[in-house]
Amino acid sequence: MNSGRHYRLNIVIKRAKSGGEFLCDSPIYESARIKLFRPDIAEHAVSEVQSGTRYVLSLGWVRRN
Repeated sequence: MNSGRHYRLNIVIKRAKSGGEFLCDSPIYESARIKLFRPDIAEHAVSEVQSGTRYVLSLGWVRRN
């Protein structure tokens, strides 16, 4: 098991017509297209896509303690 702080950067390439909204209790940074958060400590989810298609580029890394 890896020890350290897990970070995730999500970049929204294409938004869904309806739904597909990113939900996070405590993001580090959040704008319409950029979401930076700690998935190891912040509860997060995406609402169901109701219409259209959603594309996201998601990059993750662990910063060792």
